[in-house]
Amino acid sequence: MHNNWKTYKLSELIKIIGGGTPKTSEQSYWNGRIPWLSVKDFQGERKYVYETEKTITEEGLKKSSTKLLPKESIIISARGTVGEMAVLGKEMTFNQSCYGILPNEKINNEYLYYLLKQKVIELQGLSYGSVFDTITTKTFDGLDVKIPENLPEQQSIASILSAIDDKIENNLAINKTLEEMAMALYKHWFVDFGPFQNGEFVESELGLIPKGWEVKSVYDVSDVIYGAPFKSISFNEKAIGFPLIRIRDLKTLKPQYYTEENHPNKTVIKAGDVIAGMDAEFDPFFWLGEDGVLNQRLVNFKPKNGYSKMFIYHSVLPWLKFYAGAKVGTTVIHLGKSDIDYFKIKAPNDLNIVEEFNVQADNFLEQIVNNSKENQTLTQLRDTLLPKLISGEVRLKEFRESE
Repeated sequence: MHNNWKTYKLSELIKIIGGGTPKTSEQSYWNGRIPWLSVKDFQGERKYVYETEKTITEEGLKKSSTKLLPKESIIISARGTVGEMAVLGKEMTFNQSCYGILPNEKINNEYLYYLLKQKVIELQGLSYGSVFDTITTKTFDGLDVKIPENLPEQQSIASILSAIDDKIENNLAINKTLEEMAMALYKHWFVDFGPFQNGEFVESELGLIPKGWEVKSVYDVSDVIYGAPFKSISFNEKAIGFPLIRIRDLKTLKPQYYTEENHPNKTVIKAGDVIAGMDAEFDPFFWLGEDGVLNQRLVNFKPKNGYSKMFIYHSVLPWLKFYAGAKVGTTVIHLGKSDIDYFKIKAPNDLNIVEEFNVQADNFLEQIVNNSKENQTLTQLRDTLLPKLISGEVRLKEFRESE
C-alpha cells in the first residue's frame, strides 16, 4: 500500500444516525413540511435524492426517534435491500430502515460516498436475518478500509467520479423536463383540445370531444402484450441469456436476473417501449434500460394504427392511476386484464392529426432515450474507475509523484 494510505475500521471514520417513524395512527403527524425519506425514495442509479413520497410535521419529528440530516448527508438502506445509497439534495429526516452517515475529520464526504459504494457488496455479505437482510451499527465495525490520509487526494479522487455523476444527474434532469413538456403537449391536444377549440364538439361517454373524434378502446390504439411466466429455476446473475425485466426493475432500469429460457410467448422490450407493472404499483414507464424480455405480471402497450408511444403512455396513465387508487384491501393490489378491458381513449379518426402530434412527441422520446443511453455509458465508466481509484490501483499523477 502507498505510504500515505492507512487502514481503518469503517466505523472509525463515520457517525451513524438511526431513523424512526411517527405513529402511523396519528394522521396529524403527516403531511407537513419536512421531507421524510424511505428506501423506495432513493432506489436506482441517482446519486442525489431531492423529493420524498411522504412528509411529516414538526410535531411528528418530535414524536419520532428520527433526526434531521443536513444537505449532502449520505443515506444507506439497512433492511430489506441492503446498500441502496444516495446523497441528500436538501435537509431531510428518514425512517428506521435507513442509516444516515456523516464523515469525521479523517475523510472527505464525497470520498466517503464513493468508498461506501465500493464496499456495498461487503456490507451485504455482513448482513443477517431469516426474512429480511439487515445491517446494524455494529456491522460497520467489521469492515476494514484503506484511504489516503491526504484529504486533497481524497477530494481529487471524488471529483473525478463526481464529474461523471453530475453529467448523469444533468441528463436525468433534462429527461424530467422533456417528460413534463411531453405531458403538457398531450394535455393541450387530447385533454384540453387546444388546437380544435374553433371546431364543433359532440357528446361522448367521456364528455365533450371534437367532431370527427371518438372514444376508442385501448385495443384500437395499441396491442396489449403480457409478460411470459419464465421459470425462476432458469434465472441467473451471470449475464447469460436475455435480461429479464421484472416489476422491481422498472425504477432501477437495471435487470438483476437473466434467463436462457426461450419461452414461446416471450416479448422483447427495447428502449422507449411503454410497460407497466400489474402488482402493487401500476405506473407506466418508458423502458430505458438494455433490451430484455418481459416477465409475468408486466404489460407492454405497443402502439398501432399510427399512434405513438408517447400518445399511448399518456393515454393509459390516468387509467392506471385510477385503478391504483380504486383497488383496496390489506394485501398487495393487482391489475387484471378485465381492468385493462375498460380503458377508453379519446382519439381522432383522422390519423393526420395524430401524426402532427407524433412529430413533436417522438422528438421528445428520442432525446430521452439518447440521454438514457449516454447515462448507461457514463455509469459503466464510473463503475470501472470506482474500484481502481478507491483502492489506489490507479493514482493521480500529482499524488503519485509526491511520494
